[in-house]
Amino acid sequence: MLIGEAPGFDEDRLGRPFVGRSGQKLDQIISAIGFRRNDIYVANVVKCRPPENRDPDPKEISTCSQFLQRQLALVRPDIILALGRFAANYLLQGQSGETKTLKAMRQKIYQNDGKYCICTYHPSALLRTTEYRQPVWDDVRVLRNLYDHLVKQPATFTSSDVPKYPVLPEHSL
Repeated sequence: MLIGEAPGFDEDRLGRPFVGRSGQKLDQIISAIGFRRNDIYVANVVKCRPPENRDPDPKEISTCSQFLQRQLALVRPDIILALGRFAANYLLQGQSGETKTLKAMRQKIYQNDGKYCICTYHPSALLRTTEYRQPVWDDVRVLRNLYDHLVKQPATFTSSDVPKYPVLPEHSL
């Protein structure tokens, strides 16, 4: 399952997550690790685009959290890829108000109750900052190999090419 922050203009208009330029970039990322978009459930923390594309405020998060929690309960993902700082903070810190930088949350595998979470840059950040391409590539290869391990199949990417991320148990997911 992939979770982003909030719908962009195209997503808000069409009522589906990641259908604009960020969605096209996300499709490329998914394809590069051997998945299809139809294989993966994609959601956002908040369900409506905040005015002027600002970060969602606590009231918007509170209003929408019940919907995301229901999606998580129905999908029951084994692995979640948090797309961007906002989604990562929401998933790992809950509504505690504590926030961390994405850099501080990356390069780790968070685990709780049999679920895993990996944090990476949002596809829209890749459209603006090309330096994020290699870190995202590292993150999604780790995700793919974790998936392969969970379904007991050979790793898609050789371990010498994929960074080793520590597994941190007992994080709120």
